[in-house]
Amino acid sequence: MSIQTVVDLRPKFGQIRNQGPRPTCMAFAASDAHTFARGNQEPLSVEYAFFYAVQRKPVPDPTTGVPFSLISAAVEFDGQPLENGWPYQTKPVTVSTWKPPANPGELFHRGSVTGALSVDTICTSLDNARPVMLIMDVSHTFFHASAGGVIGATTEPRINTHAVIAAGHGVTKNSRCILVRNSWGSRWADQGYAWLHEQYLIPRLLLVGIMN
Repeated sequence: MSIQTVVDLRPKFGQIRNQGPRPTCMAFAASDAHTFARGNQEPLSVEYAFFYAVQRKPVPDPTTGVPFSLISAAVEFDGQPLENGWPYQTKPVTVSTWKPPANPGELFHRGSVTGALSVDTICTSLDNARPVMLIMDVSHTFFHASAGGVIGATTEPRINTHAVIAAGHGVTKNSRCILVRNSWGSRWADQGYAWLHEQYLIPRLLLVGIMN
């Protein structure tokens, strides 16, 4: 399925990272959006953002994910150092010893807002060179996306909820598709990116977040 690309922000992002087995997709999406908004490809500490988002939960449990509201509050009010200020831990953490370093370095802060649940909102933001955080339900096809293809309409059931970054948009056969940046490493789909047909995305889209 050929795609006529309208916007592609991939060159402005840094290297694709891999969250591994931890439930940190929302922290990766927010960190990528924050890094992009700074205009600097040097990555920010996902670990730091995830830690402070978890502390805002009623029960600070790092074995489950965090919602957009908590990760956005952590990025805005607690901030993020650069990645080397507290490097990402690829394995599940031990709560008793999971604490940020005393001096992680300069902290960068940024607010975010939610947008309308529509492809129009996503495309307009991308047209203005602003990537979009997408929280969505994903199915079997998403897990097995291939390079060069488009994840199209399907009635497959939800497997879980996931957060990605909308990094571009295009057109295929008079329908829109959104290019998403994932946090599952460069071996997923096309070097960590995949195209989603609007008919796949629209019924699964749960939240749209945009960094200020």
